[in-house]
Amino acid sequence: MNIAVYGGSFDCPHFGHLSACLYALTSEPVDRLLVVPTYQHAWGKQLTAFEHRLEMTKRTMAYLNNERVEVSDMERVHGGMSLTINTVRGIAETYPGATLSWIIGADLMKDIEKWDDIDIIRKLARFLIVGRGGYDGGDGIVMPPVSSSEVRRRVKAGEPYKHLVAHSVYEYIEENGLYR
Repeated sequence: MNIAVYGGSFDCPHFGHLSACLYALTSEPVDRLLVVPTYQHAWGKQLTAFEHRLEMTKRTMAYLNNERVEVSDMERVHGGMSLTINTVRGIAETYPGATLSWIIGADLMKDIEKWDDIDIIRKLARFLIVGRGGYDGGDGIVMPPVSSSEVRRRVKAGEPYKHLVAHSVYEYIEENGLYR
């Protein structure tokens, strides 16, 4: 079984995240795609409540309409600080013998050596590097120039952002007054 894992803060999920998942599903032999929102950021970054991020991620990934895609709350179940090594180990234990790929944006490659146990992560999973405009690297496609921080900034400033997120996520942000 080939499992691709896409972990991240997803604060908030946007079309770039959706594009990365679609790219993985269509360019790699992926039997299962696990999308794993971070519970508590490893480097202390303040995040919107996990339940909001989980729900927005589910709403975003629903547009893929694919039974191979699962949004997982596994990092909430583990609790505490989210470390990639713990997530990768947990998936490897749950799916013994599976081939794991970790989807990562090229923008994060500059900090990868700072990750806890990066050498073990590399042994357990290969990286599927998704290009981002303005960053070197990537295994092919370059994602749309959108970021969660830009979406949050636009919401807070009262600027248009509907074109950057799934409609159901836009509605959720508005209904819950997020990022104001």
